[in-house]
Amino acid sequence: MAPFFPPDRMSDFLNVQRLFGVNNVIKLISKFGKPGERAAAMRSIKQEANVRARDPILGSYGIVLELNKHILHARTLLNNLCQQLTFCRAQHYCHFHSGFSFGTNSMHAPSSHPLLLLPPPAPAPTAAYSLPWLLEDRMEQQQQKDFPNAWLTAMVAETPVSM
Repeated sequence: MAPFFPPDRMSDFLNVQRLFGVNNVIKLISKFGKPGERAAAMRSIKQEANVRARDPILGSYGIVLELNKHILHARTLLNNLCQQLTFCRAQHYCHFHSGFSFGTNSMHAPSSHPLLLLPPPAPAPTAAYSLPWLLEDRMEQQQQKDFPNAWLTAMVAETPVSM
């Protein structure tokens, strides 16, 4: 065990000893034949022990939850950007193909133009959305919400944008 625990990293050894016990670690490491496999297993054991020492309740699962929260936030930002891009492409398409201009008091603008009915940007995620079982529900709800505008996205995507 000495090669895996240098003297300046005594906290690693103490964390591993508290969580797994020295005998269990020796039994586990002895199952690996190659030295490279033993080193990788020991890095994993030390990582889990250190994370568990910092967060005794959740351990590595707490890191997974935090990363899921970041992923959900990034997906929300991406969704908002895609909606804005779709709106801009539609605005560009309408401006060059039908004479309709957004943001003006044009007499030609119909009051219920389908492009003006785009949904507002999705709300920022909250901590409740970071739970894995709610993450899938949230994504499914967002897909259902975006379904009415799928035809618009397809129409604009097929139209070449020339500037």
